[in-house]
Amino acid sequence: MDWRNPHIELFLDVKSEQDQVEAWVIESMPPSSFRNRNVAKADFENTIGKTLTVQGVRARSGARLGIAEKVTFPDGRVVTLVELQAAGQ
Repeated sequence: MDWRNPHIELFLDVKSEQDQVEAWVIESMPPSSFRNRNVAKADFENTIGKTLTVQGVRARSGARLGIAEKVTFPDGRVVTLVELQAAGQ
């Protein structure tokens, strides 16, 4: 995780449909946006080795890059960041 402005980047190991592990980079809002939603850097650090679900928009190029819209933490807490797909983007 890179927790700094202008936006946070999450580096995730994702299991593909073929059960292969793929490295993904997910960009998100700046740290202040997470703090406004009562999410701290430690909340992400505590997910290392656990299942974190990220919903978002994949890069148009098809690369393993994306922008997070919603994050679900292992404890079930859901944090909605932005609703890009609902806005038709």
